[in-house]
Order: sequence, then structure tokens, then C-alpha cells
Amino acid sequence: MPESQRKGSQMRCLQMTSGDRSAVAAALGALIEGFGDVRNSDLWAPKGFREPAEIRLDETQGFLKSAEQRTLLKNWWIAPGLMKVRTPPWDLVSTCRLGGAPGLMLVEAKAHLSEMNSDPCTANEKRNIGTMRQALDEATEKWNDLLRAASEAQGWKPRHWIKLVPSCHFELACRLAFALKVAEMGIPVALVYLGFLRAEELEEQNCILFRNAEEWRLWVAEKTKQTVPEEIWDSTFDVNGTPLSVLVRAASVDLPPRNAGG
Repeated sequence: MPESQRKGSQMRCLQMTSGDRSAVAAALGALIEGFGDVRNSDLWAPKGFREPAEIRLDETQGFLKSAEQRTLLKNWWIAPGLMKVRTPPWDLVSTCRLGGAPGLMLVEAKAHLSEMNSDPCTANEKRNIGTMRQALDEATEKWNDLLRAASEAQGWKPRHWIKLVPSCHFELACRLAFALKVAEMGIPVALVYLGFLRAEELEEQNCILFRNAEEWRLWVAEKTKQTVPEEIWDSTFDVNGTPLSVLVRAASVDLPPRNAGG
């Protein structure tokens, strides 16, 4: 890989998915421990350094149930006739079992604090902004219905309601919207917000690193509080009978030597 890419969260996703399938399945399964499991027979992407590309759910077979679902997801996010616009890629995706049923683990990974800044939408195709905004508005309403139902059933009150918009924490908004849309297709989902710990190669760039799982969790709550209330994390929501879990997880992944292959 180019030297500029041999660092941070992308490199660690590749390292986590490299090598023996049993080891990869165990590492991925640890991210959803208590909610589900990953087996040797599961499909994941990327597939280590040999197949490092991030995938889009509407473009890649094997993750959604059918071509019709892939088309539905694409048309929900992209306006008709826009050939160059694509849905967001995922850092890591894996089939799994959630609550005993076949499901998907969708991972958004970070390795330093500046990756969690309030990122606005930078889409170049202005004609698609309206379609994305409509999708986020729809997801906001449905997420708040889920939050309201969960809070009433469990006897707590959310600090505030969810607001998914293109102008603030757009990446997080996309992740939450897509996870909900997939769950609406009847596929159990675990959306994992993954913090890679002690990415020491980034220290020379004066990056603020995550030292331990507790620190990562505190930063997640602090940096995302404008978009979602803290109560959403490590919770499972019922989407018309399909479970949707939103998890905060941390992992320590050592990078290979610079002269090592995949």
C-alpha cells in the first residue's frame, strides 16, 4: 500500500481481516459479543491486504438478500439518472448472526480524535442533496419513533431527540440512516462505532489518540451529542420485529512491519 495509507483506521481494518479465517471470524465476532457471532463461513469485506477495497451495500453481492434490495437502497439515496453518484462505503461489513438470525455487522472505524469532528456533507452533485435530505429526514422521524418506544418501555427519558442532517456529523447521520433502512428490509443489524486504540504511528502528526475503551466511549458520547442522545449507544431497537443494535466498541490492532505482505 502507499506509505500515506499505512496508518490509522483503514490499515487496521485490513489487518483485522487478514490471515486465517478462524482468527478473522474471532476478531470480528468480538465486536458484537453479547449480541451475536461471526463464523468462518461468513462473508466480510474488506478481505485483508489482498482485497482491500471498501464496499457499498448496493453494489456488492452477498450482504443484502437480493438484487431488488440493493436497487431499493440505491434509489432511496440517489436521485434517478445520476450515474456518477454512489452510496457511502463502509469501513468494514460482515455477515453474522444476531439473536440467532442471519444479520449484518456494519462498522464505522476511527483511530484518532480529529476523525470525529463535525463533518458536513461535501457532495459535488447538488441535484442529489434533496434526495439525501429526504432520506435523512425520513430516518430521523423513524429513529425518534424507535427512541420514544424504547424509552417508554424501559422507563427513561432521552436527553434530546435524534437529528440527522447533511450539515453536521454527516458521516454518522448516513450510518444511522443506512443501518435503519437495512433493518427495515428484515435484516438484523449491528451498527458498530469502532475505536482503534493507541494508533502510535499517528503521534508524529500530533493526533489525539484513544488510549483505552473507556476514553473512546467518553469521546463518542461527547463528539456525537449534537446528533444523537447518549442513550442510543449499546442499545437494541425493534424495527418492526427486526433487531437493530447500535454499539460502541474498541480494539487494539498491531500493524504489520512495513515490509510485510498481506
